[in-house]
Amino acid sequence: MCLILTLMIHASSTLLKTFQTFSTWTFSYCTELTEAGFYYLVSCRSLKKLSHINLSGCVNVNGNCLAYIGQCCPLLTSLVLDCIPELTDDCMSKLALTCYRLRILSLMQANNITDKGLKYLAKNLTQLE
Repeated sequence: MCLILTLMIHASSTLLKTFQTFSTWTFSYCTELTEAGFYYLVSCRSLKKLSHINLSGCVNVNGNCLAYIGQCCPLLTSLVLDCIPELTDDCMSKLALTCYRLRILSLMQANNITDKGLKYLAKNLTQLE
């Protein structure tokens, strides 16, 4: 399903124009969404109004994807990254450097994030609730 969505978005600029009003996107458990597909999705100018993204279970999300989010979604205040086993302290540093408006961040079952990554988030994401 997610692969189909990625292909549709890539193929249709008309469809992208309809995304201008979206403030929330949920891609939960889109295991086929690749880094390249993810970059294409968030780099669309139409998505600049996003304030909430849920990527729970999207196993291909990495530090580069998180940096893309921060660069392309400047109004983002809520990010759910539950059940993504590949998240690391390095991913958290990229997130903290680019998603500085975050107020809500969920990292349930992010077992590879250590105290170092959490300290980096706490130091740089001062608006976290």
